Amino acid sequence: MKLPGIRFDKEATVSFLINHGEKIIGGIVGVLALWLVYGGIDAIRSQSVVKEQQPASIESKSASTAAHIESVKKPPANVLAKNVSLKKLIEPWRIPKITATPEVSLLDKPLFEERSKRTQPAVLPIEQLRAVAGVVVLAVKAKDVAPPQPDRNADRDVEPGPTRKPPRARYGRGRADAEGAQGVSLPPGGDPMGQNNAVRGRIAGYVIVTGLIPMAKQEGEYRQRFESAGFRDPKRDSPLWSDYLVERSETAAGEPDAWNKMDLKQIA
Repeated sequence: MKLPGIRFDKEATVSFLINHGEKIIGGIVGVLALWLVYGGIDAIRSQSVVKEQQPASIESKSASTAAHIESVKKPPANVLAKNVSLKKLIEPWRIPKITATPEVSLLDKPLFEERSKRTQPAVLPIEQLRAVAGVVVLAVKAKDVAPPQPDRNADRDVEPGPTRKPPRARYGRGRADAEGAQGVSLPPGGDPMGQNNAVRGRIAGYVIVTGLIPMAKQEGEYRQRFESAGFRDPKRDSPLWSDYLVERSETAAGEPDAWNKMDLKQIA
């Protein structure tokens, strides 16, 4: 006898669902109905109210308890507690028992790291400020003084003289000495006209302020602000020491401080 052929192509699957689909759905609905019926029967059999849980039984028990309390005004002597501090009895109930967290905890951690908002870090001031004041003499350069000429080397800067010997003028001894004196070079400081080029000075006061930059504390402040924040940027999340701010305040007694930013370029 030839066995029927079984196919698993698309046409065979669609044909099987059309012919037997309602049977499969009906079977599933029947199984669910039987399960509900069994649950109802089990609830009626095992979870029904017993006689002791009915209202009439509860009322009779409460009435008998109240009558027993009213019949005995004073409790027996052996029931009374002697030298018992209520504070000691209640104290253990006031302190809640908190169990320690296990060392290996796998399911109590969030799947994603919690990110906080980015906030502006505080700029810490310079520590251990020290100021040293004094007086110094500063050189003042005249505006109309000509720039100094380069030194002349006699061996290098010799100018070639004329091939012919110039005629000797016949003058008196006094005039020749005067002309010869014009070519004589005076030592430094001997020129009376050079006294106008002397360096002048002025007295001025100065204050030198030194301090320590709290680099470790400032880096810790940046880490605290941005370590758990979103949108991390290594260039912005670390302090830069390329710029600094100098402020000045002139206040009197009893007045609030008014700090003003100083332009260091104008001071220099």
